[in-house]
Amino acid sequence: MTTVRDLKCWPPKWRGVSRGTGPVANGEDGILIAARCDLKNGTLALTMEDGNVRHSAVLEGEMSVLTRLSLLLDWQVGRPLAKIGSLEMTP
Repeated sequence: MTTVRDLKCWPPKWRGVSRGTGPVANGEDGILIAARCDLKNGTLALTMEDGNVRHSAVLEGEMSVLTRLSLLLDWQVGRPLAKIGSLEMTP
């Protein structure tokens, strides 16, 4: 069984949305509020909120993995990232 936490691109490296400098949140802290896959650039952009502060991260990796992760995350908006990390990924 492979979980989200087993992926090379997880946990996300978050940066503050307003500041955009340096990591400002731990990988699995906060609540996922958006996930958007960019097929052209081969990336998955995430937005999360932790204590009323928004953070963003861009995941890079194999497009097939990012696509499966994106489909999973579409159903996880509003959930804690720590719980998302333990979700099972389809092979």
